[in-house]
Amino acid sequence: MNKRPICWVCLLWMLVIWICRLTGVPIFGAPAVSERVSEALTFGRYTSVQGRVAGRQQKENSIQYILSDSTAVLCGEQIHLKKVKVTVFTDAEIFVHASVTERMGLSVISRSDIPIGSLIEAEGKLSYIEQASNPGQFDSRAYYACRKIYVQMTTSSIEVKQYGGGLREWLQCRREKIRMNLEQTMHREPAGVLSAMLLGDKSLLSEESTRNFRYSGVSHVLAISGLHITMLGVAVYELLLKLLIRIFGIYRGRRCIAAAAGTAAVLMGTYCLFTGLPVSACRACVMFFVFLLGKILRKSYDLLCALAFAALLLLLAAPGYLFDAGFLLSFAAVLGVAVLYPALLRMLPKDFWKKRKHRSRRLEGILEAILAWMSINLVLMPLSCRYFYELPVYGLAANLLLVPCMGLLMGIGLIGSLLCFLSLRIGGLVLLLADWFLLATEKLTGYVRMLPGAVWITGQPADWQLWGYYGLLLAAVLLLRKENTGHDLPVERKEKKRMKEKRRKWCRYLLPPAVVFLGLTILFDRPLPADSLTMLDVGQGDALVLRSEAGHTYLLDGGSSNVTDVGQYRILPYLKQQGIREIEGIFLTHEDADHTNGILELMDAAANKDTVIRIRRVLLPESMRGDPVQKQMAKYCRMLDIPLQYVSAGDRITDGQMGMQVLHPLRSGGAREGNAGSLVLEIRCRGYRALLTGDLEGEGETDIQQELQDVDLLKVAHHGSRYSTPQEMLQILRPELALISAPKQSTYGHPHRELLERLEQAGADVWITRDKGAVTVRFEEGRMTAEAFFRE
Repeated sequence: MNKRPICWVCLLWMLVIWICRLTGVPIFGAPAVSERVSEALTFGRYTSVQGRVAGRQQKENSIQYILSDSTAVLCGEQIHLKKVKVTVFTDAEIFVHASVTERMGLSVISRSDIPIGSLIEAEGKLSYIEQASNPGQFDSRAYYACRKIYVQMTTSSIEVKQYGGGLREWLQCRREKIRMNLEQTMHREPAGVLSAMLLGDKSLLSEESTRNFRYSGVSHVLAISGLHITMLGVAVYELLLKLLIRIFGIYRGRRCIAAAAGTAAVLMGTYCLFTGLPVSACRACVMFFVFLLGKILRKSYDLLCALAFAALLLLLAAPGYLFDAGFLLSFAAVLGVAVLYPALLRMLPKDFWKKRKHRSRRLEGILEAILAWMSINLVLMPLSCRYFYELPVYGLAANLLLVPCMGLLMGIGLIGSLLCFLSLRIGGLVLLLADWFLLATEKLTGYVRMLPGAVWITGQPADWQLWGYYGLLLAAVLLLRKENTGHDLPVERKEKKRMKEKRRKWCRYLLPPAVVFLGLTILFDRPLPADSLTMLDVGQGDALVLRSEAGHTYLLDGGSSNVTDVGQYRILPYLKQQGIREIEGIFLTHEDADHTNGILELMDAAANKDTVIRIRRVLLPESMRGDPVQKQMAKYCRMLDIPLQYVSAGDRITDGQMGMQVLHPLRSGGAREGNAGSLVLEIRCRGYRALLTGDLEGEGETDIQQELQDVDLLKVAHHGSRYSTPQEMLQILRPELALISAPKQSTYGHPHRELLERLEQAGADVWITRDKGAVTVRFEEGRMTAEAFFRE
């Protein structure tokens, strides 16, 4: 590091960025707005935004535009926004300004044909990008903030005031054309994979393919690979250099090097721009430019210095990248190759390599590939646990089979894509090889995914675990790098040195692996769960998670009427983030979709092996017999070979210190239909009582009136409806804490003001998921504590 000052500069700038984030120094591009404007953006306000189109991306059911240098008027104030994400759906109206019609002769423009560089005015609902409100949930606001995008608009109409164009638009059109050609000449799944590899465009990629590659440990293939860009760039440079030397002769070698390097730099820079400037491509291009500069100046190329220089440039342009998963994973992978891989090679005896050139060459190549995979994964493992909460078990085998072929596949894909511009038939013939290979790859990754234990759910490690692991990994690298050669010593001392080295040889081979093993132990250590109840923020719906100190997990409802795919994007990520691999039981209170559709998603995922989380049993209230949801649950239970049980008043479950008793529906008589027939659970744990009421109201509340007692925690029924939880019921319960699951802008106005007033009169502290995010209540000896995801 003494000879690498650029590395120290990069580390210092990272430290400055981290301190700025802790202290709130505005260096990340967040818009400076007043409190009134900030409140309006929090809830969303209809207005218009004017800006220039800086990017365009095709989504499944919409077009996404990025506007730069934008202005908007909110609360009577004009605000400047560096970037705005504008989503255009099929029903949006596109208008063309008279000046554009007069100049370009265009009167109509498709919603997908607004060129980059155009000046447009979009009308719609302007708001902050949604932030995560549950542990484990993908944080869209943090993701876009790293790219200096903080606000979004779903537009209803767009007016094109100036027509754009230029190099970026030409490249974007070629990019979209290649995607269309791939779709026409290949099967759907291979076309999606190749489009992701070559273009960084995942619009054709199916959920099935994504899941197969992720579970097989080769999901890095579904992105612009920095390694492949570097290989492609070096190949172009070498080819140009040989061509120029053949034309002009060896005596002009230095000029040929400069010309080849300059041409290769322009080509790879254009390709990076063509792919949409993803982090991995930008990093690879900067490092490739450093490599070319070294060739021109006749200087040696240092991988660590090039990596630090690339990181410094990207972080100067966008400091928020330091907290971006893509940035960290891309740079960490190269860091593993640069630092850990050479250290691992030192563990092998010096006389190991080239013992039998012809017979052992393949074995040596396989061993080198295994060590390279180990070095990359030992560095990436903590980041994968932090951001994805799981690790693929069979990743080594899949990588050894597929990764060596990816460079050739990328070359075939590029050649075939270019030939498609001349003739779809000729290009399709070339792409046929890639099509066959990727179809076989799809089958292979699908088989790997179906293997038992294909994925290990690790949960999310704490910060101290990450730092402890990386500290021990660095110590292991330093131990492996330490060499005692014994040169320039007297003969007697050399002999003593050699004897000492032999006696301590075991230390060299056993101590570093032991240090790494200790780091892995720290990284994967998870504390036993406490007795707790967590209400997830699922918008207009309910989802509760009960955990016992015995290590068992129960779900009580899981659904939403305003959050799409709530099971996939909110419930399942929470379970994985907590390291939950098994659900002891799933309760459903009643049949409404806002309580059940997420659970049905989870059951479907388990039945199709889209998740490795195991479900032990399902418990439904007697009132749901014969219901359509009950029939679906019964079908999934048969597929999973798990019991489906029906519960009613008086049924009990004891799990360690936690006891659960069913209060409703009654065994005979009483309310049986709709919200009034909801399942009601009373939880008793370490001297505390909690009442979980589903959507109970009306006759159902009358049914349980005689069974009610004073409680410490009340899950308020029906999202805080005025028609539930009457005053008479609250006078009996007198809850200390009341939890309400309701969104910021409920279609039904939940929670209603009348209900909130009743709770206030009863002396309850009211926590609503729209304000607090997910709420976790822990039951301990002598105290009950509540913690909100949004900390004030």
